[in-house]
Amino acid sequence: MLDPEGRFSEETIEAVPPPMHADDPRGSAPNLAIRRRIERMRELKSLRELLDDPDFDDLT
Repeated sequence: MLDPEGRFSEETIEAVPPPMHADDPRGSAPNLAIRRRIERMRELKSLRELLDDPDFDDLT
């Protein structure tokens, strides 16, 4: 279920699927896509934290 405020909890960001076996031919591409998605979610979280920070002023 989505958070009504549009925020991600730490559990959502840190959730990583169990590692796949090296002999699994599907392991490489999906794993890379998952890592990229997790990194993107972390970037969005840090940007949201900056926007919520009252001391942050991007104009100065």
